[in-house]
Amino acid sequence: MHEVLESSAEQVVATLKAVHPESVGFFTPTAQKLIEEQGVNVLADALAHLSGFSQPPTSRSLTNHEQGWVTLQLTWDPSYSRGFLSARSVTGFLSDVYSPAADELGKIHLVADEGVQVTVFDLPEEIAKELLSQPTPPGNTITRISKVV
Repeated sequence: MHEVLESSAEQVVATLKAVHPESVGFFTPTAQKLIEEQGVNVLADALAHLSGFSQPPTSRSLTNHEQGWVTLQLTWDPSYSRGFLSARSVTGFLSDVYSPAADELGKIHLVADEGVQVTVFDLPEEIAKELLSQPTPPGNTITRISKVV
């Protein structure tokens, strides 16, 4: 998402460079007043608005692009696991850590590798924030990821 925001800002900057200098003159007094009152934030506000991001962008799942969902990665210690890594064991693990996460769990993708036990799964954004704030058993990590490799 960060790349999308940067790209949008760059497009706005390119558009601003095309504004005729005579037109700029009409807006200079107001711009000067706003800069004196609000500093650089007023320019950031304008760039955000012109980029189409007056509100924060919503999250999207990396696995199915569903809006309002985020993708998390669970790397777990095989000594904690109840048998082999499966969708059921992931659900049980999440239930132990933060039960609402198990109730709202979306798609689960298991990584088939002997050396590491990893799964990628989707949760609604607010549930994911809460889950990430919970302690996990030693040797286990849950992280938000920005791309699926």
